[in-house]
Amino acid sequence: MKISSVSILYLRIPFRFPFPHALSGRSESESIVCVVRDIGGAIGYGEGAPRYYVTGESLEQSQKGARVLANKILGLETTSLNELLSFLTSLGASEVARRNPAAWCAIELSMLDLFSRQVDQPIWKLFTTKPKCKLVKYSAVIPMVTGERLLELCRFIKELDLDSIKIKLKDPNKGLETLRLFRSVFGQRANLRVDFNGALSPEESIQFIKNATSFHITAVEQPVEKFDLDGLKNVASNSSVPIIADESLYTNRGPHYLLDHKICHGLNVRISSCGGILKSVDLLQKCRRNKIMSLIGAQVGETAILTAAALNVAAIFGIPDYMEGGAGSYLLYEDISANDISFGKKGKADVPSEPGLGIDVDDQILTKWSDIVFTLP
Repeated sequence: MKISSVSILYLRIPFRFPFPHALSGRSESESIVCVVRDIGGAIGYGEGAPRYYVTGESLEQSQKGARVLANKILGLETTSLNELLSFLTSLGASEVARRNPAAWCAIELSMLDLFSRQVDQPIWKLFTTKPKCKLVKYSAVIPMVTGERLLELCRFIKELDLDSIKIKLKDPNKGLETLRLFRSVFGQRANLRVDFNGALSPEESIQFIKNATSFHITAVEQPVEKFDLDGLKNVASNSSVPIIADESLYTNRGPHYLLDHKICHGLNVRISSCGGILKSVDLLQKCRRNKIMSLIGAQVGETAILTAAALNVAAIFGIPDYMEGGAGSYLLYEDISANDISFGKKGKADVPSEPGLGIDVDDQILTKWSDIVFTLP
């Protein structure tokens, strides 16, 4: 393949319903989509979801980074997988790619999508002859809602028979009431964990975990502020349940620091925030070697492109402790894939078997909800 053009689009798709987030009041998805073409007209797609509160990467910064990176891949010519992976690894290690993980994720995915379509294989098969898993089970992720909206989500979870649930909380006392409600609705069968998005102090975190003992939660995600790594380690050292880091992966020390210094019991590995498939798989494999929990996460509002990327990662790595995302058709007003890959009953979804990412992007839908940021050449 030889890359003849690179387009970066700004994609915005409204949510079907209000989705309050502890760190963002967003009511629509925000992504950048990379579309690459080779001289034969074949196309590859990639997506990145810049979230300032996670990686510190603004949308404007991501778009600027994408332009620099796009210039690096324009004209690239290769028929060798090893040559392509070497190129992606090298460029992915550059300062501009490290400072703009969502932008790099969009470009890397588009290149892997294009190449694997050329060789008529799903992306995962570029890395392993057989998938490490053939299906995954997603968790439900419950935003900070109350009243009728919360009850509506409970009914939705019961209808789909999801048995793994992550509940986003902010106030520890109200959080206990929310856990009491969920246990009354789902009984003891549900696997419940909570995510505070950094809302608590270390002392509040430790006390909450003690107070929540009777609700049998299975993990607490990002209890303390992003940069308080000492506090996070303190909570993990004094917790009766596993502590999973999310935003704390993206300090200037990087995610591997948390593993090397035994800061926590698990990592939430989001494909976009980590900077694509190669870096995500590397981090997940290091989690396994260090015998800590792995979560393949998602950004709120990501489309089928990133969902498909995460499913390919699962096929390469294997079943993680928790899988999040896959909610495109439930959350977005309209997803951009012609084939719906959102999770079904019991949260199940198959890993891709079709070439590339394993989806067919509907260009009409993509055009409907996006603006062209730039096209090279």
